[in-house]
Amino acid sequence: MVFNDILEEVDDKVRESFYHYILTERNTVKPTALSKLARSIAADGMFPKTSTDYDEISRYLETHVDYVESMTLFDEAWQCYMDKKQTQ
Repeated sequence: MVFNDILEEVDDKVRESFYHYILTERNTVKPTALSKLARSIAADGMFPKTSTDYDEISRYLETHVDYVESMTLFDEAWQCYMDKKQTQ
């Protein structure tokens, strides 16, 4: 039983959504483009909060919102998200 609990905990970390990652970027002392994006995503009630899929999130940002100044910024945030997942 303990082993299964450990597996579930590891699985949850691996599947952490992009939304959960980006929330960690919103509270910076000096505002950056990334922290502004993070705050906008946090305030967006329709953002796909459970998604771990690049294409789904990218399509959503391209077609449903006007707060993304550049999709390059999203790409950079996505890369940071993937890097963080690799180190967990």
